[in-house]
Amino acid sequence: MGSGSPTFKVLVATWVKENVAATTAVVVWFILAAMYLQYCYAEPDTEIMRWMRHQTVNEAMGSNSTAVRLPAKYRMLNPWLLMVDYPFCRWITFGLKLKDVPGISANLISLVHPLMAVLASCMIVRAASPPPTVYTPDIDDPDFDNVPMKEDRVGNQNVLMVKAAALLFLVRNTLDTLDGVMARAQSTKKLPTGVGLNGHLLDVVTDMAGVTAFMAAVWYHYYIRRVGVAKHGVPGVREVVAKLSNAGLNPVVISRVMCFFGVAMICLTGLSWETTMLRMQAYFDETTNPNILALERQPAVQICYYLWSLTCSDTLFTYLIVALLTGVAHDFLVVLSVYGWAWLVILTLYSTYVTKWIVNHPAMASS
Repeated sequence: MGSGSPTFKVLVATWVKENVAATTAVVVWFILAAMYLQYCYAEPDTEIMRWMRHQTVNEAMGSNSTAVRLPAKYRMLNPWLLMVDYPFCRWITFGLKLKDVPGISANLISLVHPLMAVLASCMIVRAASPPPTVYTPDIDDPDFDNVPMKEDRVGNQNVLMVKAAALLFLVRNTLDTLDGVMARAQSTKKLPTGVGLNGHLLDVVTDMAGVTAFMAAVWYHYYIRRVGVAKHGVPGVREVVAKLSNAGLNPVVISRVMCFFGVAMICLTGLSWETTMLRMQAYFDETTNPNILALERQPAVQICYYLWSLTCSDTLFTYLIVALLTGVAHDFLVVLSVYGWAWLVILTLYSTYVTKWIVNHPAMASS
């Protein structure tokens, strides 16, 4: 970086000043994460377990001798889900007595929330077309890269549509939590076919359908808008963009590719999280061996849990929603395309080390 270029500290300070809403959201998020850390990783405490069991309506948590610890899945959950969604959904289910309303079931909620995701997706796609009065620089303009990367380039009406779509998807996420709380509250039974269509299967199918539609719409939004990656963009990313631009690549093409890899990173993270979560469940939730359970308190395992809770796809969706609401979604996807993949590889390798060399060590398996 030349002597006339701003320092990293100055760049970060400038970004914070220009994105006060996003900065505030990040601060709130870390406060929630700190609360989550306290609930998950404090010494075994029956009060914590009683609180979690109360919020999630999961009485199975108290049915075995390991009830003094949170199950592995809950330690890897999105902090927003644990600290906000579950208490809110429990209040709706029991406080407002939704569980007693005739015709309202977990099945119905599972079928409604993907429709909300599809509607949000349609709004995102519709907002991609700028009104004809909005100035859009020509891609051959030498100053194209210097056009401010703010979402208001598409016009106020479309900006509001994007924010409305983000809020709608946030509601969809809450409904996705609510169907699980409702299912446990109503003690819904499996269908005669035995496939449990009202439970995990239906929830997974509808969840994947809604999320896939929304993520595809977000990428298509930036594909249609022909947005270039600004030279004054995210620190560290500008060097990558500069090299690609110097190689003769069009800034719009660079933007489209980066957004695609950002979206793909979010989707692949979900698969990696699921794999690690199932391994942790098999190791810790299905045993009463005190030696195995003692392993869970090792710092390496605790760090693995916590890093996945802040990186799981549901957490990344929360980040994306905040980015859409604050007008920095494009920057967010660009960051994921550059830093996200490297972080996912590092975290996956670290999780493999934890599960293969710490948790599943031969010496412990024989104990």
